[in-house]
Amino acid sequence: HTSYGAVRGYEYRTQSGFIGEIFKKIPYAAAPIGRRRWSKPVPPESWNYTLDGTFFGPACAQHDAFWSGGGRALSEDCLTLNIYTSIQCRESNASCPVVVYVHGGSALFGGTSEFPDETLISNFAMQGVIMVTVGYRLGVFGMMALGDDKALPANLAIHDVIESLRFIRREIHRFGGDKNQVCVMGNSTGATIVLALVFSPGINKSGEIPLFTRAIVMSTSAIFEDEAKQVNRSVKVAAHLGVMRTNNIKIRYTLFRPFREVLAGAWEVGGPDPFSLTHISGIPVAGELMPIHNMKELRENQKNHMSQLANSP
Repeated sequence: HTSYGAVRGYEYRTQSGFIGEIFKKIPYAAAPIGRRRWSKPVPPESWNYTLDGTFFGPACAQHDAFWSGGGRALSEDCLTLNIYTSIQCRESNASCPVVVYVHGGSALFGGTSEFPDETLISNFAMQGVIMVTVGYRLGVFGMMALGDDKALPANLAIHDVIESLRFIRREIHRFGGDKNQVCVMGNSTGATIVLALVFSPGINKSGEIPLFTRAIVMSTSAIFEDEAKQVNRSVKVAAHLGVMRTNNIKIRYTLFRPFREVLAGAWEVGGPDPFSLTHISGIPVAGELMPIHNMKELRENQKNHMSQLANSP
């Protein structure tokens, strides 16, 4: 059970005979659809049935050319997480440390299903560590910026990951996890998001206990996007969809078209190369999470309470 409703998971027996427990597609935020598309995430609504957590939920909306997800659907309703634990952890009085994995993919593609159950149960749950994989909004839906947080908040993808950490802090004890031993781990662009969490002065609400105390970044560097360039790309997408920049509110409402139309517009502006600088994919130094203007500020905002581990390709 979570405090929002019941979840049915399943047991997984590894090749060595260890039995893990897996709970998939648990919503950590309300679906960012309709009026919520361009808004910060909010906690999920409760459900009065048993959620079937025996399979992955949809991957976050991304262009079909980027996605090879083994038959998984694509949807805006994708703010879910998957928990890999064990009966030993659940009976441990919530003492197992937790690793939260943020996937890579140039902030344009990817999802939470990249690792098989065998890998995560054998390398984490069997070692007494709970693994959580989280989905977050991608591309135009996660990295759009207009230079005006009131019209459209910047870095919605990072806001999503933060909301997942808040959900984990509230709920992970129900799966045997210690909310005070949370490590955030990312690869590639996921690692850049983790670095943004490390550097951001706006991640914790006033008086809030730190959402994580350790960070692991793999195959990345602290490369963040210039806000003006990201705004320019965003305006080009809006113009391609038929709206010139008269005001940001008008652009925002135009971008409530069916999500595949918005994806198609972003694709046509960005081009077929997911690594092209023409895509809305970088993390802009903008908004309340990244009000930082130089490397000196980044270093000064680094969390002193945090242990960090980094590697290169």
